[in-house]
Amino acid sequence: PQNGIYAYHDGAGVALDKLVAGTWSNVIARVTVAFAADVAPTLIPLGGNQWQLWYNGSQRGSTVAISDASILAGRYYGLFSTYSGNTFSEFTLDGKVVPFGF
Repeated sequence: PQNGIYAYHDGAGVALDKLVAGTWSNVIARVTVAFAADVAPTLIPLGGNQWQLWYNGSQRGSTVAISDASILAGRYYGLFSTYSGNTFSEFTLDGKVVPFGF
């Protein structure tokens, strides 16, 4: 991908990065928080260009503005990994397992 936003836990805390025209930059610097099993960072769009990063029931960092047209133009949600060795065989949507098929 060339554009997008990426919320993640890096083992020490959660952070939010954006990708614009193939260049990564940090939007919310790492907020130290212990890793919790079966908990994923949640990115909440507030409308317009305002976003919040949540983890384990609490907002982490400040509400931020992301105004890049290339990001706002196409909002798709899903799994993403920068490591080529990672694969996804299924995901859960509203409590139902959905297998990937190629």
